[in-house]
Amino acid sequence: MGESVPVDALFLLTLILSTPLLALLAVGSWISCRLARRWKFLPVDKKIWVERPWIIRPAAVVLGLYVVCYAYGTFIEAHWVQTTRTEIKVADPVLGHSRFRIVHLTDLHLERIGRREYRMIEAVREAKPQLILLTGDYLNVREGAVALSEVLGAMKAPYGVFGVEGNWDTKFVAGELFQRAGAAFLVDDTRVIERDGHRLRIVGQGIVPGRPLKELLPPKDDGAYTIFLQHKPEAVDELAARDPGQRVDLLLCGHTHGGQVCLPFWGAVITLSKHHKKYERGLYTVDGVSMYVNRGVGSGGGARPEVRFLARPEVAIIDLVYR
Repeated sequence: MGESVPVDALFLLTLILSTPLLALLAVGSWISCRLARRWKFLPVDKKIWVERPWIIRPAAVVLGLYVVCYAYGTFIEAHWVQTTRTEIKVADPVLGHSRFRIVHLTDLHLERIGRREYRMIEAVREAKPQLILLTGDYLNVREGAVALSEVLGAMKAPYGVFGVEGNWDTKFVAGELFQRAGAAFLVDDTRVIERDGHRLRIVGQGIVPGRPLKELLPPKDDGAYTIFLQHKPEAVDELAARDPGQRVDLLLCGHTHGGQVCLPFWGAVITLSKHHKKYERGLYTVDGVSMYVNRGVGSGGGARPEVRFLARPEVAIIDLVYR
């Protein structure tokens, strides 16, 4: 991905990975000594491993906790979809609605359709959104295209379904699957939705921007509420440096997975974002732009394990409320 990892994150990651390995080594050594003593292969000066149980108990506890947490993260939390709700106040009714509901999905990382995906689809249906927006990383493997087609076919909203590409999508043909499902796939492109004199603008930027930002954003007096879709939260830097005469109201992105594996009272260890923990999940306001970083639904791909810990898969409901 090209992002550097901070020293504190590397230290924590090393600690997380090395502690259970050291505990496993200690437990294995203790078991070996027990067997060696039984078979009378154990030298007298090594009997401390057997005769001092306090040495092995902490290692056994650490190893046991690691196994329990890994099993929970793999078999429970990775499939335990959470619906989050966020309200953002707006100066004017969006498309004439005093409450305009968006469902935001990201980082599906599909390989097949399973219980997590069915729970996600059901959560979207229950939300009854007026607009569905997706911000990239749809597939882990090419075979996941069947699953993505099924997911997109189940996505229904009065004002449509729109998506942009993520860094994983450059390997696959996600755009074609969107088009077949009747959804829009925006790569450095814009769509305007109109209703009774009201307008909503959706801007989608490619993972590697192919057009200058000034060509995508409307002037500030345009009158259309403007939503900017980009996979990575780094887009906020470009938006913060935009021409003051251009308008953007809401940035939706993903990529961080909310950390995917988090620590209590610390949060994400690694986000694969150059901002590290600054924008790891949830709602932020940066230079007048509301920014929502979604934890995503899937659990990575490639060599990364199918596990989540303290970062449940997320279906984000965002209500734009006029008061």
